[in-house]
Amino acid sequence: MKKLIFFIPVILFLVTGNLASSQIKGVRLTAYSNEVGQTDSTPNIAAWNNPVTEGTIAVSRDMLKLGFVRNGSIVYIHGHGIFRVNDTMAARKRTQFDIFYFDNQRAIRFAVQYSYYVVIRY
Repeated sequence: MKKLIFFIPVILFLVTGNLASSQIKGVRLTAYSNEVGQTDSTPNIAAWNNPVTEGTIAVSRDMLKLGFVRNGSIVYIHGHGIFRVNDTMAARKRTQFDIFYFDNQRAIRFAVQYSYYVVIRY
């Protein structure tokens, strides 16, 4: 399994021809929905005025400040798929992605997971 993780950047480059970073990084994963209490006062609009959709991830602000990702970045999260950075998380969160689901129960069941990600398009 670990060998596969190291081949992901090569595969992504061959498929997309546009690999922004070949560095694989570890990340803490959680999930959220557009339920009251999990978002701000506009639950269907993300941080940069993007609509939230399945395939949206919110990113912790430290990752934005460090330049790992930015608004609109496309990332592959091992075991979960390809996502677009469309939202930010609360300032207290660190080194974390929050995957958006319309189904609140699915978000709750997701709990906390750990994985690896690679930026496909910065």
